[in-house]
Amino acid sequence: MRLWLDDLRPAPDGWTWARDQAQFRRLAHDQIHELEEVAFDFYLEDGDSLECCDHLFRLCRRVRRAFPRWSTHSSSDRGNRLLTERLTALEAYLAAMLAGEAENEG
Repeated sequence: MRLWLDDLRPAPDGWTWARDQAQFRRLAHDQIHELEEVAFDFYLEDGDSLECCDHLFRLCRRVRRAFPRWSTHSSSDRGNRLLTERLTALEAYLAAMLAGEAENEG
């Protein structure tokens, strides 16, 4: 599954459209094992999407899976920068956690 988070721009063909934080959380939760890629807009009608980044991290950690591929498509340079910083940090932290768990098991 490819998940597109944006309150205004429709998802491209082949993507599932989440229009707000609640819909993103529900879809990500229900499809966490099938989630291949996520595209984030920054500004949403109900706030920004940083909480969605954090939610995705918590779901991945809970099921012990790597972060899916991700991208940003905000019309705001600031929004893209903030998303990239957050997602890069969360992805690295999750990878280190999973590597530590694997090392402890082996």
